[in-house]
Amino acid sequence: MFGKLIFVCIFSIITMPVAAAVLCSNLNSSSTCSGGRSSGAFNWTIRCGTVDIKGVSSCASNAAKYGTVAETLAAGGVNCWCKMIYPGVSKWVAMGEYQDNTTTIANCLNTCAATCASKVVVDEDRNIKSSLFNNLEN
Repeated sequence: MFGKLIFVCIFSIITMPVAAAVLCSNLNSSSTCSGGRSSGAFNWTIRCGTVDIKGVSSCASNAAKYGTVAETLAAGGVNCWCKMIYPGVSKWVAMGEYQDNTTTIANCLNTCAATCASKVVVDEDRNIKSSLFNNLEN
């Protein structure tokens, strides 16, 4: 059994590097994540178990409930969205709308990456991790 698992992981890594990394890493909604760093206005990084997760953020006009998944986003707006880009590429996941009446697109862009990193780490209802890890692009 153990030999078959190693063969499947090695074969998968050789033939499908992005999907295999997530599959062999066993990331799921129960994964314990820590860290939560953002660099620049768009990039964020966390660590789930022994796996470094990298992602990007965007502010869009697509309004959606926390944890909603989308293929594409419309430009502009103050709705924060996150996407995992390593070890796999996920679809966009909604972090919610900034409720402050003074929030501008610029303010959203300045804080969205940090919001993505912190909400994935905290993710008390496991909705965000599930949305990121279970909705990978082809």
